[in-house]
Amino acid sequence: MKPLVLTTLAIWLLAAPGAAAADSQEAWAALVNGSHVALIRHGNAPPGYGDPLGFRCLETARLMVLGPVDGTWAVAASDRSPERLAALRQMLADWRGPGTLVVVTHALTVQALVGIMPGQAETVVVRPKLGNEPGVEVVGRIPSPE
Repeated sequence: MKPLVLTTLAIWLLAAPGAAAADSQEAWAALVNGSHVALIRHGNAPPGYGDPLGFRCLETARLMVLGPVDGTWAVAASDRSPERLAALRQMLADWRGPGTLVVVTHALTVQALVGIMPGQAETVVVRPKLGNEPGVEVVGRIPSPE
């Protein structure tokens, strides 16, 4: 990740409203230190309208202006798409930095990965598990800015 992107991410992360639980503070620290993954639920998508071709994820990622946005169907993973879920789990497990990997995805994807149903624009910070089994473990959660 380019230094400008890392700096922009650090500024964005530090500028968000800060008074949160220890869980949130640990999550912020992990993101600033790098080698972690920020799973961010996309912005507002009215119920019943769906998300054609990952539009809300791509739109949210582009609006964050953190750097180039790469699209992948893996962010649309859920328990109903085990092949996508396996691909995403492997991608996250392989992340070692530098910097923080930002993945804008869906609530059902985060739930399938770590068992947490995030609110709109909420961030769940994870770190890759060590060992041979692909996966991640939750570091903390960051509520969406109000």
